[in-house]
Amino acid sequence: MLGVCVVYLVHGPGGFHLLDLSIAQLERLTAGPYRLYGCCPGNDGETLRRMQRHGVIIQEAPAERPANVAAEHASLLDILVDRAFSEGCTHVATFDMDSWPIQKRWDRLYRSVLTKETPVAAVVRTELQDNFPSPLFTMMRAGFWRRGKSSFGLGQRGRFTPQARRLSSRPGESGSGILAQLHDAGLSFHRLERSNSWDVHPVMAALYDNTIFHLGAGSRAPRFRSDHKAYQPGRSPIRRRFADQMNEACQAFTLAEVLNRHDEFVAELAGKGARPLKPIETDPKALPKTMTLTPAARRQRWSVNRPGGTSGSIAAPGSTPAPGPPATTTPPRQRTLRSRRPVPGRGGDQPD
Repeated sequence: MLGVCVVYLVHGPGGFHLLDLSIAQLERLTAGPYRLYGCCPGNDGETLRRMQRHGVIIQEAPAERPANVAAEHASLLDILVDRAFSEGCTHVATFDMDSWPIQKRWDRLYRSVLTKETPVAAVVRTELQDNFPSPLFTMMRAGFWRRGKSSFGLGQRGRFTPQARRLSSRPGESGSGILAQLHDAGLSFHRLERSNSWDVHPVMAALYDNTIFHLGAGSRAPRFRSDHKAYQPGRSPIRRRFADQMNEACQAFTLAEVLNRHDEFVAELAGKGARPLKPIETDPKALPKTMTLTPAARRQRWSVNRPGGTSGSIAAPGSTPAPGPPATTTPPRQRTLRSRRPVPGRGGDQPD
């Protein structure tokens, strides 16, 4: 059984549409049985009601919230992953609310490469020079996670060696704790990298190994570390306003595209004939402090069908469309979801 764990932080008028779309993509493309676990920072009532209508197994978030967004995100993921494994899941995959699979049978693809020695597959945002697994997509085996001890963060509960704590390119971000645990255990992991043929933006609308989509800034205002290189906003208020307006315009465009023309937009980002890429096996002890994107010519394709096929394929124009803005009626597959999941119990994007 696969447990999918998501922290649902709704931001702006499109937030609930993203929540609906992310769940629809999981329903549409996941091959095996799964349970969807979720929580909402601050336990917002409308968000929890929307999650419940989708059959999400709701975990109540602690009343006391960390001041740091990344620390809160990591601690909530820790709680969700603890619960999923304690309830019998053999594997867990984490997503952000604005990230989801775009590959049929994505779960079987990544489960097939996870082993005792390489128990994790995860996005690494090398386009941002990061070197740690990102929770926008991280899949792991049950044997890797130690309930009550493992953590996505470095400061929550994990006891890592000084070498591991210094390894991450951004130690305060969610996912650094996974890198540290892999390092200390002498284990490797499978790395997914950005694979866009067309880049709408340096951060937003990202594809990873042509299997995972990430909108970027879906739960917050669109400000990025990459702004400093692209716009130099610190040099004057005018440049800051320009950077903000450019990012807001791109955010509005990408949000409209994924909600109204999802498959066509993803196919354009991926490029003609795109296939899923094999993840890169990675030794944490050999990682540099900062990384760069691996050239496309050095990547290997996975042996799956072409886009539009019946197995492991990128959703292509003409395939079943992803839903746009949600209707007020019950989602068509909700009855199926509830039949294969237990009754729900009570239960942010990082910068860049």
